[in-house]
Amino acid sequence: MRGHVRAGCLAVCGVISVACGQGREAGHIQTDAGAPASVELSIDPPSATVESGGSARFAATVTGGSDHEVIWSADAGTIDQGGRYTAPLTAGTFHVVATSRAHPAASATAVVSVASLSVALSPKTVTLLPDGAQQFTALLAGSVDTRVSWAIVEGAAGGSIDRAGTYTAPATAGTYHVVAASIADPRSTDTAVVTVTDPPGVSVSIVPATAAMQPGGSIRLSATVTGATDTRVVWTCDKGRIRQDGLYTAPWTEGTFHITAQSLADPSKIAVAAMNVLKSDVTLPVEPDQVTVEVRGLVVFRAHLPGTLDSEVSWSIQEGDAGGTIDSLGQYIAPGDHEGVYHVVATSRTDPGKSGTATVTVQRFDLIDQGGNVAASTRTFALWWGDPVAFPPTRARFWSPCWSAWTGPPISASRTNTCEGPMRRRPSAAASSIPARRPPRTRPSR
Repeated sequence: MRGHVRAGCLAVCGVISVACGQGREAGHIQTDAGAPASVELSIDPPSATVESGGSARFAATVTGGSDHEVIWSADAGTIDQGGRYTAPLTAGTFHVVATSRAHPAASATAVVSVASLSVALSPKTVTLLPDGAQQFTALLAGSVDTRVSWAIVEGAAGGSIDRAGTYTAPATAGTYHVVAASIADPRSTDTAVVTVTDPPGVSVSIVPATAAMQPGGSIRLSATVTGATDTRVVWTCDKGRIRQDGLYTAPWTEGTFHITAQSLADPSKIAVAAMNVLKSDVTLPVEPDQVTVEVRGLVVFRAHLPGTLDSEVSWSIQEGDAGGTIDSLGQYIAPGDHEGVYHVVATSRTDPGKSGTATVTVQRFDLIDQGGNVAASTRTFALWWGDPVAFPPTRARFWSPCWSAWTGPPISASRTNTCEGPMRRRPSAAASSIPARRPPRTRPSR
């Protein structure tokens, strides 16, 4: 019996010698001559991958003995006696060991791999104006602690950055470097490059910079101002009309005309657009092509195109309802409450690319209501006044000492008659020699 025990002890010592010579293996059981041959330990899981500063839980199983308690240890990081392991902040491969409390010669080992920590900055490069601001973001991998510290390589001369990663550029142009470092492992860093450039100054551009137009056509232009907080411009043109919202109306003559946008922030900065006004190869003439009409006035337009009837033309007003109305027969009615210059457009139904335009000027002809054209007219009136006995009966059967006053222009004047006394028969010729006292004469007002 003793021979068998001695042989068992020699076998156990041989296992210990091999383990010491080859190193630890995951879940490997270790024992010595003082431990019963039937005591075995195992760790679950036998291996684990943990982030820097992360944790993992291990469990040890003891078989072949009555005491199942173990003592935990680790060569890096920490582990409590409940088997909860906390990895170190540095990357590497480490070992967790469970040892039998009743038989210290019996143990098992698990392998722990701690992932390397990395920091990634976003954005990596940025260009700013002096005193400009930029928000940076740092992303950490391989660590449960995602905090970073911020720094600028060039120090205060390179600007400033707060704890949230908000960077403010310096007032001096140059190239600077923003660094984010992991608090868990300050050796893990990333760097962003900041280029600070002087402002380019105010510049103005127009879109479109050039365009082809029909005579009398319209196009809307837009101006962009950079390098200034005030982006307003003043529009001008050498021919045609342009509103301050950029709507340009070409003249009725052909040619190349220029539109200028001038910066209000820096009047020395301008942009110029060129408009090429050309008649189309095929036009649809409208008759009359220009007309002046009174408010609520009526004009009948006709479109003439070889091979096309008036019924094959669509009529419209370029300014919409504000410019009046026109029916399918070309009968145009001017607006009734305002003046203006409007455009009647005739478009071929068979070929919408063919069109013609007529200009309508709407204005009031009443001098009292903002003026207008006055038609010249001459009229002759016979005015009689004086004592009734001074007029012979042959001139008229009845007479009354009346006079007339005309007010307003001849085409819309009104007459006011003033009489002194009742109508009576003309006096006899004998009384015509008696001098008469003339009442005040009223001149017609114009």
